[in-house]
Amino acid sequence: MPGVLKAGELESKNLFLLATKAPSVSYKGTRTIITWFGSESQAVEAKVYFKPPNLWRQEILNPQGQVSRVVIQNKEAEWIWEEESKTLIKRPALSLGNDSLLNWTLANYDALAKGYDEIMGRNAAIVELTPQHRGSPGRTVWVDPATGIVLKIKQANPDGSLVTEVHFTEIDVESELPESLFEPPKASQDQIIIDEPRPVVRGPGELPEGFRQISWIDGFPSGFHLTKATLMPLGEEEKALHFQYNDGLSVLSFFVSPRPIQAGPRSHQVVLTQYEDPGFITSTSAGSVLEWEQEGHYFLLVGELSQTALQEIMEFIRNRS
Repeated sequence: MPGVLKAGELESKNLFLLATKAPSVSYKGTRTIITWFGSESQAVEAKVYFKPPNLWRQEILNPQGQVSRVVIQNKEAEWIWEEESKTLIKRPALSLGNDSLLNWTLANYDALAKGYDEIMGRNAAIVELTPQHRGSPGRTVWVDPATGIVLKIKQANPDGSLVTEVHFTEIDVESELPESLFEPPKASQDQIIIDEPRPVVRGPGELPEGFRQISWIDGFPSGFHLTKATLMPLGEEEKALHFQYNDGLSVLSFFVSPRPIQAGPRSHQVVLTQYEDPGFITSTSAGSVLEWEQEGHYFLLVGELSQTALQEIMEFIRNRS
């Protein structure tokens, strides 16, 4: 019958849906995050704590095993403590679930159950997520069906080379975790930075002067959808437009500026900011970069895509201008 999933397809989809939701139990553990930069790699260890439905704490450890950064998420806000600078940053709360992202993932990726594997003494179902559009990274997820905890994830380039691997090295499920663990560290007023949200541009009618000839693009043929457009400060009274797109799993940023924007190399800081939610299915790493100039504006694309895929998006944008 058309529109009816076969048993294997239903199992694959259900396991993927399980992996995208917040786990059903409390847990604490240690995770290793490995990121590859071509032939080089970098590993970071983190202590993690989760309490349903939405309390999350991650402690990034430096090479000496000391806490260098703490990320706390609750229903009210996200807090980031930087140990070196003794700075506490407050941001708006992050959502652990987004129906649009889930629908885009199901539309842009094929989920395939690949059997089971034992991780940390738990029976983990393996789900392979293959992109339907060329140039996007694929992912393999190991999820515990009994709890919904994602025990391991690998992200790979289209050529099969690894980009990131995250896995537990220790885990204690159904731990008793006090609410105080998810409260922000005590800090004086001069140590707290409020990360105010950037001004949102809600449509082409709100484009500021100097950007009104820029085409407003709601999505690309490669499955990326516009999630937000904001104004980003560049310096004294100068601003750039930042369009944020998502295909469900990967992020694409498109910048329009009156002067060149320095994208910079992928750095240690990028490694630290990846996978800071308890599902860690999505990713925020930078990936490939493409820059060009056109009619007095400077354009920058940054995304977890191959250079060829970014080139196709660039041509789409240029043809719309």
